[in-house]
Amino acid sequence: MSSRLGTTLEMIKWEHSIFALPFALTGAMLAAGGLPPWRVLFWVVVCMIAARSAAMAFNRWADAEIDRVNPRTATRAIPAALLSRQFTIGFTIPMQSGSPTGRTWCWGWRWGLRLQPRGSRCEGRSIRASWC
Repeated sequence: MSSRLGTTLEMIKWEHSIFALPFALTGAMLAAGGLPPWRVLFWVVVCMIAARSAAMAFNRWADAEIDRVNPRTATRAIPAALLSRQFTIGFTIPMQSGSPTGRTWCWGWRWGLRLQPRGSRCEGRSIRASWC
């Protein structure tokens, strides 16, 4: 189990997610005009890590055949058979749902389904009017 966990963390480049956290938290502070509530900061971290993990895992899944024939990438988890393609897509799906779930818990169901923040414009129409 711990071997699979370590391989999964290496596949999604966990250390890069940790490195990106200050940028996500700075964005949250700038958007809030100060320090947002702890609940908001918590969900910003959850959403950022979930979205990034889903993207990295999906990329590894999608590129597995290319990685297999490239000598530089042949030792990655899927081409080296350390993780299966099924496990990787099974990891991607819950991580992919983590971002909208976090937005929903943080700002309510109407915000969780939004594609853009309040006040954004799309072809002259307010997103609020077209998505809520």
